[in-house]
Amino acid sequence: MLNFHKTKSIQEITLQKITHLICIICLLITSFSAISATPTDYDEKWHHMGEVSKYGYEWLYFDLTSDDGLQLSVAFLGPNGFDPRLTRSYLLHPKNPRPSDFVGSIAQGMLPSGKIFSIQDYGVDRKSVQFDIKNYALTMENSSVARSIDANGVKTYQLTLNQTDSVSGQNFKANIEIVGIEKSWMHKKGYLYVNKNNPKEYHKWVVSVPRGKVTGDYQLTALDGTIIKKGVINGLGYHDHNYGTVPMGSTIKSWYWGRSFTKNTTVIAAKVFNKKGAIKKAEKIVENIAYMSVGGKRILGTITGIEPTISGRKDMVKAANKMKYPKEFKFAITLADGSKSIIEMSNKKATHEQKDAPGYVRVEGDILVTHMLKGNVLDFSEKGHSLFEVMNLRKAGIYQLKKAIFDRDVLKH
Repeated sequence: MLNFHKTKSIQEITLQKITHLICIICLLITSFSAISATPTDYDEKWHHMGEVSKYGYEWLYFDLTSDDGLQLSVAFLGPNGFDPRLTRSYLLHPKNPRPSDFVGSIAQGMLPSGKIFSIQDYGVDRKSVQFDIKNYALTMENSSVARSIDANGVKTYQLTLNQTDSVSGQNFKANIEIVGIEKSWMHKKGYLYVNKNNPKEYHKWVVSVPRGKVTGDYQLTALDGTIIKKGVINGLGYHDHNYGTVPMGSTIKSWYWGRSFTKNTTVIAAKVFNKKGAIKKAEKIVENIAYMSVGGKRILGTITGIEPTISGRKDMVKAANKMKYPKEFKFAITLADGSKSIIEMSNKKATHEQKDAPGYVRVEGDILVTHMLKGNVLDFSEKGHSLFEVMNLRKAGIYQLKKAIFDRDVLKH
């Protein structure tokens, strides 16, 4: 692999290193189709999961880090499985909930000043949710996202946001363009879980933009019209698509997820804690996932070895269940040739916390990526910015439905 030490120039790259890189690529190509796949248009389209399954869920997620210090996460959810009203609807009226009624969009993050903001628009009219398959454009009332692809296959996503918080009345407007720098990716075929007795029961995760160039502008306004902050966006971003036909918490207890950018590397990793019952009935189930690129070239599609540790905590599950994010999160990604990338995330500040069920924390911080060749020889080391999240699904009432109700009603389509 290429060496990014400042003390070395391009001219100093040896034939041995080039040969080493070629060997890595060859090893990965032979197994890449089994561990990684490129999303199709079907994977990326909006599926209207609330109409497909009573327990369906779906969201488009975007995040970005701007040069001025803005940290922003945006999501279009429909149905929004995290809306407490949907939880109550399932519990009180299990025969007649309408998942498609619970639609929402959010914009959350941290302003350049360090101030945290959260816009949660849970009042979106479901009739306003439209998907134009020709332009791959999703509209939710006054906000939308559209995808275009140029002749070289480069994907561009255009976000137009006009969201008003359901409680505070604050409004967030933005025009954002995300241009894919790295190609779309998904672990294997994107499935995190498939029931071996019913393949229509599944969770799916599609990474449409592992790393993208982001430009645009934004404005946050108070209820009385006072402009809290307006600015220009210029930085890096990420986009994924999640959807499924069964409640996430019916198979998943909790998860850790992180995405990080350094100058020359991209790292996306997840640790999923699945329920024992789900593991027994799964045809496919995923616990460890990782994506990594160096110099824009993808070198990993999965984790062949993971060694997660949390500073001061031995049990990751207990930490997640208590909604305590680790100040440090360290793990290793091992390649087939024996080389290893050591990922160290230092989490600084929570940019969003949801302490009711389901519990959720998103944290921004730093990352150190150190790659060691076989024999523990240093290849390169780089620092950058990271986002890290903890999701706890165990206490969410929506996921504690009586089994009889679930078995009777789910997946009639």
